[in-house]
Amino acid sequence: MDTRSGEKFVERMEFTDLYDCYGQLLTDHQREILAMYLYDDLTISEIGDSKGISRQAVHDMLKRAHESLADCEIKLGFIDKQRNEHEKLLSIYDELSAAQEDASRKKALKILKKYIDSYMESRGNNDI
Repeated sequence: MDTRSGEKFVERMEFTDLYDCYGQLLTDHQREILAMYLYDDLTISEIGDSKGISRQAVHDMLKRAHESLADCEIKLGFIDKQRNEHEKLLSIYDELSAAQEDASRKKALKILKKYIDSYMESRGNNDI
């Protein structure tokens, strides 16, 4: 994957995260178009044809929706808080994994792993 396509992939994933977190704040029409773009992987032209609107109208709606969702994240920071919590939990898990073998470490590690799995499952993501 070249650098530009890698950047586009990251941008798309960030847009998807914003939509997943704040999408309910958009209108039904906006949510429908974003779902077609993000989840059905339709092009702007395909969405425009399907909805009977111009390619430019779809582009503008996607841009406005992205700006609106990004503004929500700036103001509320839910995604950033979730990522920070996830990173802290993984750090604790890594520290426990590297510690000396003993019964209490194993018990703590098991409890932490169960918590992390539950936490990530509730958010639809399981990175461990």
